Formats: sequence, structure tokens, C-alpha cells
Amino acid sequence: MAVLAIAFAATGSVKAESWTSRDCTVTLSNDTLYISGDGRTKNYERIPSIPWYDVRSSIKHAVIGKGVTKINNCFYDCDQLETVDFEKGSKLKFIENDAFADCTALTTITLPDSVESIENWAFGGCSSLVSITIPASIKLIKSYTFTGCTNLADIFCYGDPEKLSWENTDAFMPNRGTKVHVLSEDLSKYQEKFYDIIKVPFVGDLDDNTTKYTLINIPEGWTLTANGRSVTVNNGEAEIPEGADVKLTPATAIINKVKSVTLEDFMPQITAPTLRTDLVYNGQTQALITAGEVDHGTMLYSTNGTTWSNKVPTATNAGDYNIYYKVVPEGHYLGVEPTLIGQASIAKAKGWITLSPSYTTGWDTWSSKYQTITITHHPGGTVTCRPVTPDMMSASIFNATSTSCSATVTKASGLPGNYGVYFTSAATQNYTAAQAVFLCQP
Repeated sequence: MAVLAIAFAATGSVKAESWTSRDCTVTLSNDTLYISGDGRTKNYERIPSIPWYDVRSSIKHAVIGKGVTKINNCFYDCDQLETVDFEKGSKLKFIENDAFADCTALTTITLPDSVESIENWAFGGCSSLVSITIPASIKLIKSYTFTGCTNLADIFCYGDPEKLSWENTDAFMPNRGTKVHVLSEDLSKYQEKFYDIIKVPFVGDLDDNTTKYTLINIPEGWTLTANGRSVTVNNGEAEIPEGADVKLTPATAIINKVKSVTLEDFMPQITAPTLRTDLVYNGQTQALITAGEVDHGTMLYSTNGTTWSNKVPTATNAGDYNIYYKVVPEGHYLGVEPTLIGQASIAKAKGWITLSPSYTTGWDTWSSKYQTITITHHPGGTVTCRPVTPDMMSASIFNATSTSCSATVTKASGLPGNYGVYFTSAATQNYTAAQAVFLCQP
């Protein structure tokens, strides 16, 4: 359903309408239809069901956002549409059936460098269309794509003929004078593969018209493409046009707008190290991370960002440890600057304390009593005590910091009853605090 918004200008009201079309938002403002979002528009099986169909004659311009990947029959019968612009960085891959069919005012269009497929009747009936530019990324042009384009004079097609499938069922008529312009080096391949199908002349007059740069030091075994087309590499050298979008495989980096004459640095495949989250103090040395991987270079680690080693960082004591990594590059590859991946932690072990004996009985007389006990506890903990009833009980601890110490518990003369003393071994770097109680029973 349409969501209507009204904006007011100084000279009066300007109407704007907005619709949801599957993954996209379609907005009509003045005479411009904007399509934005990430993904595809809806395919409307019945043309009158296109939400903006009733206002199509008010659409003179179209802007298609960079996140749109597929256009269905959005502009069908938009007979006043004059221009179509694509945002920089467009991800549009598919122009579906009837996308621009019967846009009789459209005269020229340049498709973005991402388009791979143009489906049936996509530009059918565009009787004013004079020229169209098709990018190197194109892989499929279906039948009837340009049927009814009675004034189409020039198709500038940069597609690789070896990768392109171009279907046709009387899409052109020879007497219309349509020419397909291709790169000069591709002319013979186009003529051989498509002339009997397309039945229009091919002209090999396209060129990059830019200075050629020689790129040297390309690693052995790599493949190179420029603007989506394969480039021959001989002895580590290749020629590409200035400003081309260059991709080297197996490197993941895309080097945009090449200006220099030497390809020196490329990004290797990297799996960053990850922090371990299962560490508890056990008295042993433990690895703080799961090691990372790099295919061209050396991965180094550090806990302070200054001292580096190719060995995985380890620690014994409980605590928090900052972990850094970096990659020292190999050959023509890029490295990774020192990067903090986070803080690894070794948790404290559970503390413990035992008393022997842990209780005594028969203290039911009015006289004072005492008992000597042996205490063992986790290393490093200092033992302290707290009588349950201070005026009736007391305790003296000997060698309180030793893991095996002793204490004398004394009961003052008075009424018989249940009394006790709490003994606590304090928390340490590696252990939590622990507590036990000595009970005096009648």
C-alpha cells in the first residue's frame, strides 16, 4: 500500500509518494522516481498492479540506488521517462522482463559496470532510444530485448564475446541501420559468434583511448583482469589502461584506478587469531588464543604491542591479557599493522580450606575448654578467623600464611551450647576465597 507524504514548498505544495516493492523503496518526488534499498524490486504479474502505474506519465527521470540488485518491470509504459541514472558503486546485476518496455521518451542509457543480464523485452518498444552502452560485465542478452526500438542506431557493447550469450528472435531489422560497436580486438569474435544471430553489422571501433601502463612484478601463477576482462601476463608484465579496475587472483584486493607502473602490494588471505574463552587457572602454562593463519607472510603476536613473536602468547597466572597481532608481508603482498584483537582472561580457580578436626563434642560444662586443629588451604591465602559468638569463643592461628597451619580454639566458661569459629582463606591472584567452620557441640 502506498504511504503518502506531503511536503510544502514556498510556492505551494509538492506531492511525494512512497511505496514498498519487495526489498526496495520506490519514491516519486516531483517528476523523479527513486528506487533505493538492498536487493530486488517486486515483479508485478499484472501491469496495472504496479503501485505507481496510474502516475507513470508524471515520471520524467529515474534514479536507481547502488544497493538495488535487480529491476523488474518497474518502468513499464512510463512514456514520459527521459533519463535513467545509476548511483556510483551500483550493484545492479539483473534487468528483468519489461523493465523499461514502452518508455517511448527514453533516448539514451548507460548501464552500470555491474550488469550481467538483460532479459526479454527489457527495452522493447523504446521507440526513441538512439543509443545504449552495455558494460564488460554483461553475460546474457535475451530475445526481443530491443524489439520495437525503431531509432536505435548504436549499441556500445564492452562484453567479452567468449563469456556473452546473446539470443535473438528478430530483435533487429537490417533496414534500421543499427550498429553494434565492440572493442577492436573482439571484432572477429563477435562477427563469428553473433552475426548469424543478431544480423546487424559489428564495428570494432571501441578503444580505451587511454595511456597504457606496464605493470611489472606480477607474481607467477596469478591471473589479472582489468575492467572485468582477462589481461595477458608475460614474464610478470602486463598492459592495462589507465584508470582501470584491476583484480589479481588469488589475491583478494581490488586495485582501483591504477595510476602507478608497479604492482607491489596485495592483500594475502588472512584468518585472524581468536581469543580463548575457556581458560581457568590450573597451575599450567596455557595458550591465550587460537593461532591465526596467513598464506603469504608471517603472523606475529604480542601482549604489549611492543615485543613480538611468532609463538602463540601463553600465561600461567589468572588475569587479563591484551593480545595484539600483525602480519609481516611476503613478496608483493600487504601486511597488517599491529592490531588489538581483545583481552584474553584466565579465570581464578575455586579456593579451598579444610579443618581437622572440623568439630568437637562434650563441651557442656561450665569450665573453659580448648581444641587444637590443623588447617590446610589453597596456596597464597592468608587464614583469618571470626568466632560466631565472640564473648564465648576465641581462636589463635599459627603460621597463617602457610598452606598447612594450626589454630587453637578456646571456649570461655559459661553456659553450655553450640558455638563455632569461621576460618577464611583469602582470595589470591589465582584462587577465590574459601571458608570453613569449626563447630563446638555440647
